Amino acid sequence: MNRFHQHALFALALCSVITTAVAASGQAVVVNGIEVDYGIAPAAAMARAAVSNQSSTPGWKWFHAGSHHLVVSLSEVKTGQRISDATVVATVMPLGLAPTTKPLLPIQINNTTTYGNFFDFSPSSGPYRISLNITRSSAGAQEPVVAEFEYRPSSWQSSGR
Repeated sequence: MNRFHQHALFALALCSVITTAVAASGQAVVVNGIEVDYGIAPAAAMARAAVSNQSSTPGWKWFHAGSHHLVVSLSEVKTGQRISDATVVATVMPLGLAPTTKPLLPIQINNTTTYGNFFDFSPSSGPYRISLNITRSSAGAQEPVVAEFEYRPSSWQSSGR
């Protein structure tokens, strides 16, 4: 199996875990007619899922303690329609430390788009303030929608369960 296929299998396993995490989290904020569902899953759990899905990519080597995947799904409140044309940039601000800003990359699974990227969420640095700048390409030159929420790492996440 070539390296591309290894990475593709790992990404598929990762997205499966991520989609489940968002669906199960029940965490959402509504801003300007957009429902933002979000979830944060330990990277180690996703690496184990990749291994259990027979991906030969050593995903567990890519991550370190405290590494988590932030994933969001976006829907229009009025119609319930998923939003797949957004550019999402997340800023994670740990208490008393410098913020980290990264784009959330679109992930397509079963014709459903979510957006995600890896961040460090050390339990000792929480709570975290997360700010999402959401720009829709179909909305023209409008100002980005800003969604904000707080995340507090729990002991089960820091233990990698």
